[in-house]
Amino acid sequence: MRSTSSTGQMVELRVASEFAKHGITVYNPVSEHDSHDLLVEVAGEYYKIQCKHGRYDEDEDVVFVSLRSTRRNGTDKHYTADEVDYYASYASEIDRVFLIPFDEVGTDKVRLRVSYKDVRPCNKDKINWADQYSFDTRVFEL
Repeated sequence: MRSTSSTGQMVELRVASEFAKHGITVYNPVSEHDSHDLLVEVAGEYYKIQCKHGRYDEDEDVVFVSLRSTRRNGTDKHYTADEVDYYASYASEIDRVFLIPFDEVGTDKVRLRVSYKDVRPCNKDKINWADQYSFDTRVFEL
C-alpha cells in the first residue's frame, strides 16, 4: 500500500506528464507547502494546478475526488480561487486524468460519473460526467 506522500507524488508526475504531452510548460514549486502543486504556462498565461488522487468506485462507477487536504495536525485545508485555478485528478484504477476548473466545483469534493449505467433519465443533467472533465477535452480551454 502506498503512503499518502508517494500517492501524491505519483499523481503529480502523471498530471505533469499529461501537460508535457500537450507541449505545455510545467513548473514545480520548490516548497511542498505551497497551495498549488504545479504551475503551467499556456500562451503566456499561468495557471495554478492542485493535484488530487481520484478514487474509483467500481460499484457506483464514480471517481471520487477530495478537493481539500488534511494537514498533519488533523485540520482540513480548503482551497480558494486565489490559490487554485484548476484541480487535476488522476484515477489510477482506470488510468484517467481529469482537469476540473475551480469555479465549477465546490471546495470539498466532487463525484465524476464514468458511465450512464444505472442512471435515471431525470438525473442526467445534475451529474458531473467524467467525460466533461477529461484532461484531453479540458486542456484546450486553457
